[in-house]
Amino acid sequence: MDLRVRLTLLLSLIFGATLAVGIAYLLADVRQAVLDELNASSDLATTLLQGMVAATDSAVSERQLNALAARLTRDAAIRHLRFDVHDENATAPPSAPRRATSAGSAPAWFADLVRPDPAELVHVVPYAHGRIVIAAEPDDEIGEAWRETRTTMAVLFVMCAGAIVLVFVFLGRALQPLSGLSHALQGIERGHYTTRVPAIGLADIDAITARYNHMAAALADSHAENVLLAQRSLDIQEQERRHLAHELHDEMGQSITAIKALAVSIRERLEAAEPALAERAATITDVSSDIYARVRRMMARLHPVVLDALGLV
Repeated sequence: MDLRVRLTLLLSLIFGATLAVGIAYLLADVRQAVLDELNASSDLATTLLQGMVAATDSAVSERQLNALAARLTRDAAIRHLRFDVHDENATAPPSAPRRATSAGSAPAWFADLVRPDPAELVHVVPYAHGRIVIAAEPDDEIGEAWRETRTTMAVLFVMCAGAIVLVFVFLGRALQPLSGLSHALQGIERGHYTTRVPAIGLADIDAITARYNHMAAALADSHAENVLLAQRSLDIQEQERRHLAHELHDEMGQSITAIKALAVSIRERLEAAEPALAERAATITDVSSDIYARVRRMMARLHPVVLDALGLV
């Protein structure tokens, strides 16, 4: 995995964590807004009922209260509220009919996260023979909150995704000199010391490229110096080989030729009078010829090295 992908993944995790914190804060704020809205409606209804109960006859019948609760529940002006009358003598408290809600417009996970605690949504108004329970129904309010919140959440997701794309593109541009530097180092490995990496305006990367360019220049100078020294060493070797070949050819070769000539002359003069000495002179002649042949082979081995490099026979 290259550096660009690793950095993009790391920043994506950071963006994701930031987005998660932001969404958590947003949901907490939505939950509090839903609770405040429902409590405001419940407080208003509680105040009105308390005033009505105090102003009417305390002997108001349960049937009248049930009718009032049903009417209030159906009334569009009373938002998100349900009224139940609980008579102290009744075996099963009546329940006001529920209104159709729009809870289906919000996904279940959103409703579960922002739904207030049911205990926070109940208000009680006592009367002479029991109590009136005002229960807030949060489903409609949650549906409205979802319609308002989903746009904000979509914008946050789009911004986060766009930021990740921009980071990936920017990292590609910012790290491009490192790719060029990698290719340049491969060139150094192959012996190409003339490659230079240009500066891009980023201080840290420009410092690296400057050190690379200085290193490449130093290696180029060192390579040129090594080539010069190697050439000089070869020149010295060639001079020594040439001098030795000349010594073998001019000095030792002539001396061997002279010895051989004298031995031939002695053999010819003593061949009739002193056969034994003539035979020794012939041996000297043969040894001289053999030494001369060895010298010629030595001179052949002292030829310039460049002849072997060029493949000349």
